[in-house]
Amino acid sequence: VRIASEAHTLGVEEIFLTGGEPFLLPDIAEIVLACARAAPTTILTNGMLFKGAKLEQLKSMPTDRVTLQISLDSAEPELHDRHRGEGSWERAMRGVELGRSLGFRVRLAATIDGEGDRRDFERFLDERAVVSADRVIRLTALRGLAEQGVALARVDLFPEVAITDRGVYYHPVGADDDDLLITTEIFPLAQAFEAVRHTLASEQLLRTKLAEVFNCA
Repeated sequence: VRIASEAHTLGVEEIFLTGGEPFLLPDIAEIVLACARAAPTTILTNGMLFKGAKLEQLKSMPTDRVTLQISLDSAEPELHDRHRGEGSWERAMRGVELGRSLGFRVRLAATIDGEGDRRDFERFLDERAVVSADRVIRLTALRGLAEQGVALARVDLFPEVAITDRGVYYHPVGADDDDLLITTEIFPLAQAFEAVRHTLASEQLLRTKLAEVFNCA
């Protein structure tokens, strides 16, 4: 709640809630409402828990301020179910339809391994008339437990401030990696944001200097 309050004061225009799975939290509705009061809020979810008490929590959220971003690992069930359990692809798709039926904007997100997977997923989204603004397709990053993917250092990234229980990170792609940790002090949030801005300025200066040092032509 404090993060949301201070973010609003700082003019933050959008908040994303991710995990793990946010809908496992018993107080997810309270968290979402606090964030939605501060800025339009997107929940990154697997879309599989919308029943019982969780469904009632979902219904309590303002559809004009909350977006659901539901993860699909592939255009077909096989790969998705291999990652997340048998039947999870169908459950995720039911979550997409349920979210839409309740009036939420629903985005579909996929993390892919290559251009072939991208084409398959784009075709899948075309068939379902998903507009471009509601598509999130990104390559696997060589971070965390990934054994292959795009190698990303801080200098390659534009900051998307990510806050965890460990502190403030430069970007969510490495929000458990020491090289992207900016500060362990979350509050005051203005000070943490300023540290991120300072880091960005340093990275931009470094890129400029490297361009001069390695100019071979």
